[in-house]
Amino acid sequence: PAAKSRRSTQPTAVIEGRKLQPPAVQQLVSDQLEGQLNQALRQIMVGCMAGRGYSMTVVTIGS
Repeated sequence: PAAKSRRSTQPTAVIEGRKLQPPAVQQLVSDQLEGQLNQALRQIMVGCMAGRGYSMTVVTIGS
């Protein structure tokens, strides 16, 4: 919960900044953010599973 409230101000700033950028830059930025998000989700999932006694060697999320 604490992480959510701290992060809530960030996306609006990113969106505001993106309006001024060309589409190619928007795509690059969104790809980078998505990559970071996927990496964070992967680490969280592995951490949760490890905490419950599972061992995961490969975790793939999405595309």
